[in-house]
Formats: sequence, C-alpha cells, structure tokens
Amino acid sequence: MDRHFDVPNDPTTSSNGVRIVSFDVEPYPDGRRLKCTLILTPPNTPSDVEIVIEDHEGHTVAGSNIVGLVDNKAVFTMHLPEPASDGSFLARVSLIHPDEGLEDQKEVIFMTPNASIVEGE
Repeated sequence: MDRHFDVPNDPTTSSNGVRIVSFDVEPYPDGRRLKCTLILTPPNTPSDVEIVIEDHEGHTVAGSNIVGLVDNKAVFTMHLPEPASDGSFLARVSLIHPDEGLEDQKEVIFMTPNASIVEGE
C-alpha cells in the first residue's frame, strides 16, 4: 500500500528552493584582488546574485552582480579600487530570484594583507 504524506512548506526555502551553501572571500597578496567562491544548492531556475564589499566604516568599496546564474558554483575575482591597508572588510552576498525577491543572504568578514606589492615592480 502506497502512502503519501503532505510535508508543510519549509519556511527556510523559497519555492525556487535555492540557498547559499557557502560564500568565501580570499584576498590575494596584492591587496587589490579578492577570490570569491559561491556555492549554492542546485538551482531550479536562474537566480541573480549581488555582492557588496564594505570597509570597516560601512562604506561600499566594491560591488558586482551576476545575472541569471544557473550553476551551483561560481568562482570569480573582485577588485578593490586601491590597495587596501590592513583592515577588516565585510562581504555580503544576496541571492535574488527575479519573481520572488531576496531568497538568501550571507555575510563574511575578511582581512586584507598589507599591500606590499607595488604595481610595475
């Protein structure tokens, strides 16, 4: 005998079902570039991603958008406008579905190395 049970909707997921599994930011030694790795649950439909980098005073220093992401892993490089001195930064990634709005959001605090590499050397 087959039984079917209705499971209530999980409030932690949207109808699209996409969530952020992990978001990592790894500064390069030059103090200007950031290796960003985003891993999602497998998407049912394309989602948009917004990444914002803020300095320790809360000012936005960099940002990026990915429109229509269909893969569950994205690795990309972001650039800070100038070599960052030692300090902490906040990276916020927002997963947005065009029809449903904000689906998930994560924040990562990271430190940049002292930018000892000068361009042209």
